[in-house]
Amino acid sequence: MRCSQWLVAAFTLVLAGSATAASWQSQASVSELAFFVNYEGADAPGYFGRFRVEVDSAAGESGPSALFVKIDIASASMGSTDFDETIAEPVWFDSLGFPEATFSSHSIKPLQGGRYLAEGTMTLKGVRQALSVPFSWVADGNRAEMSGTVTLSRVDFNIGGGVWSSDDSIGHLVRVQFKVVLSPGS
Repeated sequence: MRCSQWLVAAFTLVLAGSATAASWQSQASVSELAFFVNYEGADAPGYFGRFRVEVDSAAGESGPSALFVKIDIASASMGSTDFDETIAEPVWFDSLGFPEATFSSHSIKPLQGGRYLAEGTMTLKGVRQALSVPFSWVADGNRAEMSGTVTLSRVDFNIGGGVWSSDDSIGHLVRVQFKVVLSPGS
């Protein structure tokens, strides 16, 4: 009898712990992932039409504890058929050779005022780089929202190599902005 009571108690603790942990999934129709690159002196905007964001919150924590992002590279668009075809080519995103990019956090540090810093690894075009992503997080019932901006260098990920490796007409720095609406995941 004692053994069965111990098993029931252990099982109850496991269920209680998992009940307080939260998992969030992005809602594609109301989320945005945009990028901006300097092209001949002006901001040239683009966006990714398909991406998924998963956020976990540890039991007893109000903020995020883990972040995973998966981006469908073929969904990149700069609003022009010519640009869209060009950025899919091997010298740029190489969407056929590297169809997805990912970011996976190894830690998330709380900052002030609902802000956080996710430290992790970005994998893009087969290149893995450490990346720090600052973001805001607001969760209320069955809805959460995260938003932020991060700047990275396209040449660090072999994007725009060869004659395009110079920043004469296309800047090296790319600003990435995101606003993601999430709901509880299953």
